[in-house]
Amino acid sequence: MHAFCCVLALMLLLLLKRKLHRAGVKLSLERILEELSEVQLSVIKFYDVKKRLCLLNDMNEEQSSTKVELLR
Repeated sequence: MHAFCCVLALMLLLLLKRKLHRAGVKLSLERILEELSEVQLSVIKFYDVKKRLCLLNDMNEEQSSTKVELLR
């Protein structure tokens, strides 16, 4: 099971790198992980209504371009 998770994680990282490369964002796997690890998302869930508020921290240019490509 552990090996499966590791291989799956590597495949997802390589897919992410390929998607970013095609979009013109040329970063190494290490740099992609470093940039994404610094992004912080806060989700506030309201129990009286079925709504959530999502807040992203301030991101640098590389983090923003990576986020934009991930959302496409």
